[in-house]
Amino acid sequence: MSQTTDGMSFADAEVAYQIEGDASPTDMSGFAASVEISGFETQIGEAYTAEGNTAILTAGKIAPGDVTVKAIYTENDADPTKKLFDAKAAKKKVKFIWYPRGNAATHYKWETDFGFLTTVNAGGGEASSPDALLAEFALKTAQISQTTVSA
Repeated sequence: MSQTTDGMSFADAEVAYQIEGDASPTDMSGFAASVEISGFETQIGEAYTAEGNTAILTAGKIAPGDVTVKAIYTENDADPTKKLFDAKAAKKKVKFIWYPRGNAATHYKWETDFGFLTTVNAGGGEASSPDALLAEFALKTAQISQTTVSA
């Protein structure tokens, strides 16, 4: 198999959030800096027999996971930090949606189920750093789905 030459960056991505009860997602692409995914491992069972040296493996359920969005922290009206902080405090369900290549026909759309924010960290920083402050929003969710944007 030959090596691909079709890599991409996250530079053209679109990222949105939706708080349960909102009519539609809110675009946060102008603030979002990264989307990180962890968890969602398939649970694997193992058993051994008296004869043989290797395990018998079986696949089980898929564990929940975390999707963490980091975004520029600004305290302006469009900054998602306050809205997501309030959603966490009220224990409202939230979901994240992102399009790594942008929201255009044939591009992939990734979307979490509604879940709960476990972390909304914002406003902290380091005085000696010239970097922009980042807010961090960690969502615990049951699954992520992938679809293709239709034409």
